[in-house]
Amino acid sequence: MLSEPNDGDGAGLRSIISELRKPIHALDTLKALLLSCLTKLRIKVSDDIKVKNGAHEFNTPAFSSSDIRHILPLQDLVLQQIIPTWYHTLVEDGSNELVDLLFNPPRNSKHPSALAAVHAHTALLSALPSSSVFAVNALEHLVAGWPLHEVHLVLFSDPFEISDGQLDSLWSDYLRALFALPAKVANVTKNNSPDRLNFSEFFGRTLESVERLIEQWSQMGPKQSTIGSLAQLILKLVNTGFFPSSPSSSPNQSGFFQTNLPAIQRQLRPSKVQEEAGVASYRPLWTSILSSLPSPIVLKVAGSLLSSMEWNEGISYSPLIQRKISQRLRLLHGILGPLDADRRETWDMVSSVIIERPWPEELAMTLAQWAGDSASSKPQSESALEELLKRTLGLWTSSQHVNFSLLNRHHYVTALLLFTCSLLPPTSPALKGLLADQKFMSAIALYIGHADPSVRHCGMLAAEYIAQRLGQKLKFEGWNEPGQGREWCRAIRTVVEEGFTVDPGIEEADDGAEVDPANQPQASPMPSPPTKSLPAEQPTLYDSDDSLTGYARDSAPSSRSASPTPSELEEIEKEPGLAIGRRKIARPVYLIQLAQMLVSGKGEGQDEKSEPDRVEMALKEGAGLIRRKRGFGLELDENAVNLSIAFLNLKDNYDIDGFVTKRQEILNALVACCPTRSAPCLVEQFFIGEHSADVRSAILTALVVGARELAGLEHLPGPQRFASRMLPPVLHRKYVTASDMDPMTPSPSSSIHRIAGAITQQAIDRTRDANEVKVPQVIREKQLRVRQRPPTRGIVELDNQSREGSTSNQPSVFKDIAAEYFVMPLINRLWVHIRDEQAREARSRYSSSAYRGDGSGMILSPAILSQYLLTLAILLHAGRLSPAYLNVLAPEAVELAVTMGTRSASSVPWGAEAEADGKYGTKANVLASALELTLEALDGSWELDQGRTMGLDHARIVLAVREWAQRVFGAFEKGLLIDEGGGDAEARTRRASAGVLLVVEEIVAKWTAAMLRF
Repeated sequence: MLSEPNDGDGAGLRSIISELRKPIHALDTLKALLLSCLTKLRIKVSDDIKVKNGAHEFNTPAFSSSDIRHILPLQDLVLQQIIPTWYHTLVEDGSNELVDLLFNPPRNSKHPSALAAVHAHTALLSALPSSSVFAVNALEHLVAGWPLHEVHLVLFSDPFEISDGQLDSLWSDYLRALFALPAKVANVTKNNSPDRLNFSEFFGRTLESVERLIEQWSQMGPKQSTIGSLAQLILKLVNTGFFPSSPSSSPNQSGFFQTNLPAIQRQLRPSKVQEEAGVASYRPLWTSILSSLPSPIVLKVAGSLLSSMEWNEGISYSPLIQRKISQRLRLLHGILGPLDADRRETWDMVSSVIIERPWPEELAMTLAQWAGDSASSKPQSESALEELLKRTLGLWTSSQHVNFSLLNRHHYVTALLLFTCSLLPPTSPALKGLLADQKFMSAIALYIGHADPSVRHCGMLAAEYIAQRLGQKLKFEGWNEPGQGREWCRAIRTVVEEGFTVDPGIEEADDGAEVDPANQPQASPMPSPPTKSLPAEQPTLYDSDDSLTGYARDSAPSSRSASPTPSELEEIEKEPGLAIGRRKIARPVYLIQLAQMLVSGKGEGQDEKSEPDRVEMALKEGAGLIRRKRGFGLELDENAVNLSIAFLNLKDNYDIDGFVTKRQEILNALVACCPTRSAPCLVEQFFIGEHSADVRSAILTALVVGARELAGLEHLPGPQRFASRMLPPVLHRKYVTASDMDPMTPSPSSSIHRIAGAITQQAIDRTRDANEVKVPQVIREKQLRVRQRPPTRGIVELDNQSREGSTSNQPSVFKDIAAEYFVMPLINRLWVHIRDEQAREARSRYSSSAYRGDGSGMILSPAILSQYLLTLAILLHAGRLSPAYLNVLAPEAVELAVTMGTRSASSVPWGAEAEADGKYGTKANVLASALELTLEALDGSWELDQGRTMGLDHARIVLAVREWAQRVFGAFEKGLLIDEGGGDAEARTRRASAGVLLVVEEIVAKWTAAMLRF
């Protein structure tokens, strides 16, 4: 006899699972339990299923959100225990419907049964190895009964009593199981999958279901969470390879647009059956989905869309071509949206996918018409055409393109340039500016001097047409002669001079059927409706005084400026420089006020118009206020983290003078005044934040400057100029130029490189002086040198160490916090970051979009990694007195430096292969910084205990450093090159490798006897 379940949190399904885990001896007991499960999930069973009176049926409570998490364990339990033992018995009894409905419920049932269908995909896939026959059969019926669009509509349209996070997790699990289904079934059946689960048919139906899903949601008005789930679906399709860059010839590998392009065209083509409102809702949904995707994914979608269209080779503008261009314009508008001048993401996509790739000339016509076919206004179309002209000229005038591109690419880019110019009016500023564009004139000279006559004629045609378009006299001879690309030039000239436009009234025949001329309406004597494309020539007369076009277009240019539009008046009103009578921004007194000044609408009397003044006041007073709060209560400790993140994420949206310098001073003050809170926060932001290279450089600079201030080393040694030859400091900073700076001195903005260079030079000087006594020739030269008498009067310059030690009266506190809050968090987080990046690279190594962790602007890029290693070197120099320096900091830093210098993304090839290639793999900046970090760590170890700790406790690291430095220094002696070497980077590498060799030899010579066991 079964016990009654308690009406608690998910008590019904949980109690049934507990009963199913127990040994079941009677078929009626099992049927009663399964019937209770189906009743709980609101799955209706046929009347033929009967349970004897002796078997007690569960009286389960109503389904609740807490029961959702028990559906998948219930299905797993049935697959693992019930089906292997009882399924044949249930089939003989005619009750197998109790199990089948649990995995494939009716589609028209309520949402608990839909959740069972969603979970069934995951449960059946996990049971394929053990219950392959039942699982494959159930999957075949499940896929037929619950296609993708039905599952999505049930999940996101019905009001579920679950959170958005649970719904997103459920959708992600469903997508993961759905896209893995054909491959797993093929593995289990040894490539004998049922037809419905075959790869080509399964994904063909899935792709059709995706388009049907978007069509249905366009008529229902989806929420933002629904759009996010659709974007996740498109992202999954892109990563799986269903948006290929080129169409596949195999029918088994068709892409999304190859499968659904006819259906999408029907949705975007208004007809008597389909209203314009449906088209208007279908387009914004695609735009919303693509705007939720990353830019690389959008590029793949756009490239797949263009490659799925059929483009004809050659130049023609027949009615058939006009109809095809009209159809493609509708597709581009519907999927990618209008090509307005202010849509920067769309323009970046156009540059990457359309302009910079070789396409047929027919696409150039379509792109020019896309830019000129603005739905908003005619000025907007002209702005879009000017943007297209600028981006096309950027490629057409490139010397690399002129000299190295193939002929078909020259034809495409030249055709795009001419089509764009033909749609622009002669009065366009962008078109008129070509006459004074030096880059354009230089490109014409390159074209005319090209060795290939076909390429040369491309430049001559562009120069002649643009000059004639602007009313200039330029005429080349010989265009009617045969050969050398003149036929192509004549065809292009015919199209652009006749003025190619796409009539919005042109409609393609449905399903490719020919239109009967007898059914076409007779030609009307009225003029054709104006197209959205700009005409090649401006009209000279007006037909009526009621024309909506301004008279200024045909009259002589007026000397009066045009009246501002309402949008321009609104922008002028918001201009901070024109604001009069605004209340003066008060200086912050408390740190919470300083934080509120950076957030719009926070604080008393703050509005959007006063935001520039508030940000400027915060930058001006921030550093001083933070330093005044140092040591007074807990105010700075409570607000340090918030202030660090706020100023770190602050953008220069208002072109504030000295923005970068003031923000850097505030970050420096935060680290110096509250190091235990600000330093770990900045280290964490360096690794987890999606920051630019400038922001990461600001983080490292703040750590360096703050640490040196805490250690009493804030004054840096540098070249001193005679005071009478310089202006006062304020005026000097105002009027100094690049030509006034010493070219051998690093830039003042590069504080990290300047400090690291001085520290490295100190270590090299000490090592050099200590080793000169071992060379008899150097000793003899010093003894014979005439020594000058030290001056007894005047200014005596102190050495750098005494000057640095006397700059601060406060006791050095950095030695107590260097290991815990500065050095070790930087080192440990970098190791974790390298592990995560390598794992991510390994996962995407064989995918269509391989990931690289050392890209531009990323943490492992050469520029940022070099600054990171120099920062560690400076922090080690400032923390030499730390108790953990010899046992922890120096060994960890040396191990990290050796790893970065030898096992980077492109490691250094040693031996014969390196000599044959003649080039190192490690970047020059990274190699130099790694050697300088190693030099600083070993030099500090030598200064503190003569290298005893490193030589005895970490002998393997010391010997590895010696081998590494010998190979690098020896490679330079052999004349091998270094990747991205030359100039300062190569000089730093040579100098640091020599210094490391000297320090290592000192340590090895000192402790050779104790190191013999290694």
